[in-house]
Amino acid sequence: MHYGSLMKKSAPERFDLQIEQTLSVHEQIERYFERLVRSGGLKAGEPLPSSRTLARQWGVDYRTVQKSLRHLRVSGVLAGQPRGKTFVRGKADQAAIGILLGYRLTDETAYFHRKLVECVHQEINEDKEHSLACMEYDGLGGLKTPDDFQNSLGYRRLTRDLQNFSFHGIIQVLRSLDLEFSKQTWNLPVARYNPPAPGMPTDVIMDHYHFGRECVRFAAQKGAKKIVYLRTIASDSNDLDGIYDAVAELKLPKAEVCQLRRSGEGGAQTEKMAQEKTLELIKPRQSKSGEKPWPDALLVSDDVVTRGVALALLQSGMGVSKRQPLVVTMANKEIVHHYGIPVTRYEFSVQEIARELVRLLWLRILHKNEPALPVKIRGKIEQDEK
Repeated sequence: MHYGSLMKKSAPERFDLQIEQTLSVHEQIERYFERLVRSGGLKAGEPLPSSRTLARQWGVDYRTVQKSLRHLRVSGVLAGQPRGKTFVRGKADQAAIGILLGYRLTDETAYFHRKLVECVHQEINEDKEHSLACMEYDGLGGLKTPDDFQNSLGYRRLTRDLQNFSFHGIIQVLRSLDLEFSKQTWNLPVARYNPPAPGMPTDVIMDHYHFGRECVRFAAQKGAKKIVYLRTIASDSNDLDGIYDAVAELKLPKAEVCQLRRSGEGGAQTEKMAQEKTLELIKPRQSKSGEKPWPDALLVSDDVVTRGVALALLQSGMGVSKRQPLVVTMANKEIVHHYGIPVTRYEFSVQEIARELVRLLWLRILHKNEPALPVKIRGKIEQDEK
């Protein structure tokens, strides 16, 4: 149904968007104005009709139009004050920072990436000295061939926008990155957040050594001796070094490490693997010495894995008894998950990661001296979730 055709057109005939039911209204409006600007149908400095005028013409809620125009101002396509005239930015004024992401932001378990993008936006918007758009391009990780990479929606959008905006720099937030692409950043300054890997430079990273060391020390303070680490980190051994050093320092039995594979099918499969592994760890076993057969503490490197651990403990009945092992998980300060069991969080600040990425990018844009790299972000142990 074409809602717009039901209304008398009181705005200029050129704004003849036909609203369809297949996409959200605000997304259709944003794409419509992006096409007009790219095609030259709207010229730099040209004013737009008011939100109410466009809403009447298209037969939609004016607040939806306001939301779309606000997003277009943030992304740098349009300019103007929220309650004033809105007009098309000149290309010289369309300055932007690009964020390249491996995960799709629409994936259920992309909590960290959505929050990091939000925090980067916040850091850039708080910069009163520069007026920059912040634009993200997701789904760029895990692609098998250069053709897959270049045909991805995120890459095509980035290539298009590089022709229409004046980019100042790029922030890369990728787990796997096409190495040829990493060498072709269009001569733009880049700040990278990646797990360290051979041939994969990184600028800002979580201090996994501190995570491993402090989690073991915390578990030991709670009386734990038998420790099992459920791990999804694959490209960094610093967490293991921290665990092994703390175990040796405290003269604890050797910690058992269970390496879990991140599933390309999404978080649900990873959660299921964690649930099955935890059930295996705590299943009843005979012990001649009378010692408890299950772990005293479960250290977990991933919030999705922690959900699987919690499900297993609840399924076994341990999650509602004093027999439950201590669970300590790597977490993000700004993202709270409720697991249904007590969980101690070792929290990293996503805001601090975003702040360091933006700071480093500006140092490179302005050709200023940089700190020693990589910048390591430390977290801290928080109280149990009840």
